[in-house]
Amino acid sequence: MKIAQFTITFHFIYRVQTLCQITLSQTLISIDTVRTPSCVTHLSEFLSNACASICESAGTRTCAYVFSDMEGFLAKIMMENIRLVASGNFRRGLRHLTMIGINALKRSISFLYRDLKAITSFDGSFWNEDAAINSFQVVSNFVTLLELPMKELEEHYKESPNEFSDADYKLMFASECPMRKGDVTLFHKLKDRLEM
Repeated sequence: MKIAQFTITFHFIYRVQTLCQITLSQTLISIDTVRTPSCVTHLSEFLSNACASICESAGTRTCAYVFSDMEGFLAKIMMENIRLVASGNFRRGLRHLTMIGINALKRSISFLYRDLKAITSFDGSFWNEDAAINSFQVVSNFVTLLELPMKELEEHYKESPNEFSDADYKLMFASECPMRKGDVTLFHKLKDRLEM
């Protein structure tokens, strides 16, 4: 059990450190080709090798314990990365997020879901398909807000004000995106109207 707990701690640190590199990826500011950020493919390879190694050396029961709730954990890390991107704090110099960069984020979410599902398909795995679909869909929907023009973002908020927290919607309205200029005052006006 102590070995499993140590392994979980190590994996926790590695996953966070690796996925956080996505905000430094040149793919977010690319203007030509949609590519999966290298940190995402590296993490997938690491998890695949780690799963195989743990299953072989400690058995599938220990591996299931180590990889439990992986689907929710990785989705949460991606959500935090999207918030960082939306805040603009990822920028290098004066280069901004592009539509190709947004598509790279969406591809990363699909890539992680698909590969993680395959990696944790061993007997005795705690993989929860419903939880995985829900977790990654929330992140995917949040990324989609980055590509909307302001009018469409306003309509989305009016139709689904409870889909995300007020803090997340406020962040999106303030965000400088390829199809819109940030204007957080619009969020406050819409919120006030909905609460009347």
